[in-house]
Amino acid sequence: MEQANLTAETEVKQLSVHERILRRTSEIVERNRQLTALNTIATSVSQSLDLSSVLESATDQIMYLMEFEAGWISLLEAQSNQLTLSVQRGLSDAAVELLRQPLAGHMLMGSVAQTGEPLIGHLPTGHEDALSGQLRRDGFSFFVAFPLKAKGKTLGVMTLCCKKTRIVDRGSSEFLSSVGDIIGVAVENASLYHNIAQIAEQLKVSEHKYRSLIEKAKDAVLLIQDGRICYANQSAVTISGYSLEELYQLENVLDLVPENDREAVKQWCEQIAQDEELASLEVVARHKDGHEIHLEVRGSTVEVDGRPATQFVVRDVSEQKLLREQIMRSEKMAALGQLISGVAHELNNPLTVVIGYSELLTLAGQQLPETVQRGLSTIQDAAQRAGKIVQNLLTFARKHQATQARVKINELIEHTLALRAYEMSVNNIEVEKELAEDLPETVADPHQLQQVFLNLIVNAEQAMLKANNRGLLRIHTREKVGYLPKLQGPTRLIEIVFSDDGPGIAPEHMSRIFEPFFTTKDVGEGTGLGLSISHAIIRAHRGRIDVRSELGKGATFIIELPIVQELSVVASEAADMPPRKQVTPKDVLIIDDEAGIVNLLRRIITDEGHRVETASNGSEALSRLADKEYDLIFCDYKMPQMNGQELFRELERRNGRLAKKMVFVTGDTVSPQTRDFLATCGSKVLEKPFITQEIVRVVRTMLSD
Repeated sequence: MEQANLTAETEVKQLSVHERILRRTSEIVERNRQLTALNTIATSVSQSLDLSSVLESATDQIMYLMEFEAGWISLLEAQSNQLTLSVQRGLSDAAVELLRQPLAGHMLMGSVAQTGEPLIGHLPTGHEDALSGQLRRDGFSFFVAFPLKAKGKTLGVMTLCCKKTRIVDRGSSEFLSSVGDIIGVAVENASLYHNIAQIAEQLKVSEHKYRSLIEKAKDAVLLIQDGRICYANQSAVTISGYSLEELYQLENVLDLVPENDREAVKQWCEQIAQDEELASLEVVARHKDGHEIHLEVRGSTVEVDGRPATQFVVRDVSEQKLLREQIMRSEKMAALGQLISGVAHELNNPLTVVIGYSELLTLAGQQLPETVQRGLSTIQDAAQRAGKIVQNLLTFARKHQATQARVKINELIEHTLALRAYEMSVNNIEVEKELAEDLPETVADPHQLQQVFLNLIVNAEQAMLKANNRGLLRIHTREKVGYLPKLQGPTRLIEIVFSDDGPGIAPEHMSRIFEPFFTTKDVGEGTGLGLSISHAIIRAHRGRIDVRSELGKGATFIIELPIVQELSVVASEAADMPPRKQVTPKDVLIIDDEAGIVNLLRRIITDEGHRVETASNGSEALSRLADKEYDLIFCDYKMPQMNGQELFRELERRNGRLAKKMVFVTGDTVSPQTRDFLATCGSKVLEKPFITQEIVRVVRTMLSD
């Protein structure tokens, strides 16, 4: 009996050990399955950055291993902190629809997402949880929800459901926690990869935009490293004239800079390389074809392939520089014009007296000795010459009214050449002409144009003789269509070109060639007014004159004149002198602050048989006009106290008849206001210096019975 009991006890003990062995073996197998699943999930995570495929693979592995019929993963949105369905398995359409709603499943997953702790148990039965109710209707009763974490932060929740109650022991709970950590890392890695991919794409787009902007920029952009160009955009090719290959092959970028400027540019570049903030640098470089270009350069330090480099932005400012010089030249010309006009006006008064009295004395020439007559003739010639100089000065200042006539340019050139024919012949100057036969006429001042042509021909002669003791002058004309600054749109033009084979013009003189008083001739050979006056004459004709020259290769002057068909001004001065008749003496008032002019006018008008009274200014004239009505009034424009315009307006207000009897005798054509008034007042205007015949013509015309 005792032996039997011992045997039974032994068998029980052996059975208990066997069960423990079986149980332990089962636990080991389960643990191996979990480790295998973890390894599979971890491998999947490490081999793929596609978050969707990783989550799908992990869900399938866990459901298979844990023997759950349904499962899903919801991820937390970073901005809204809402759970969003990412992967689901085994759920009905109704359950999926509820999970896609923002607050769906908050009782199952919400607390897990907030606390970071897992939930295990039966599905809730309350009416508040629509998702749990739907899952129960679908046959599920038990669930497990655990967080997906990375670096202690909850990134989402994985939920598993089954239809029968399951025992989730400590080992299974640890396994699910490990799975949550692995999937959390996968989510974080995928998010980082997505962000990096987005940044890379943005960088790629930015780089494309930047490169596109750089390539399309009008300024040249250069990257220079170790003295060589490692990048240049298309504008660098356009500005320099070199191809990209040629720019990249340059041993030293300073080779593009004239030798005299290289040291200064080199020092500036060294300062830029030291991160010093410097103003832009203006550089004169040489284009591939040899002509100079003015560049504005800005520099900054950058890194290229991890090594320091310098980025230069280069702008071609040649045209702007030329425009600035033209503006400065125009302003200088305008200031000189005002000065010259004032001087010419002051010269007009004494010239008027000299010319007038010499003419009066000449009229009485039969009673004078021959030597006195010759002296008077010399005085008249000198005075007329001085008058021409004054007119030239006024023409330069654009204050002299040009006459108008229909001009045949080719004939005018032939007549001008005839004036120099002998000098050119004895000096071995050959002339080649190519004058267009069908060149149309144009309305212009023939005397002024001849002055321009003669000046260009004489300048060419002097330059060629000084350089070669002989020369070849080429002149050609043609009709063309072009653009002129003072006219809108394309215009029919006459082009006149004078070319010589003289020494040419130095580059530093080109910008000053039309400046008044600028000359390269020796003292006594020129005044420096010829080309400036020629420039003013052509401008007054709404045309253009330009020069092209290379040192040692002669000079070419190009004139462009618009073809004008209609006469806009009809000269009335060409009328015949009215014959002298016996007339009833009339009363004439002379108003001028220059005693010499007053006495000259008094002499001429008295000789015509009329009575003369005088006033030295407008105020004194008003006093006389208040007491007496005159038949004719000669009035200077520029006077102290009250000028001619103010007097005219006052007479208009008091007595319109007297205002109509005024004749302005003036040399003041400086200000635009004066010219506008004289052009619109309706009174006759005689410009100083005048000749006696002009005064006589006015007196006989206006005071005839």
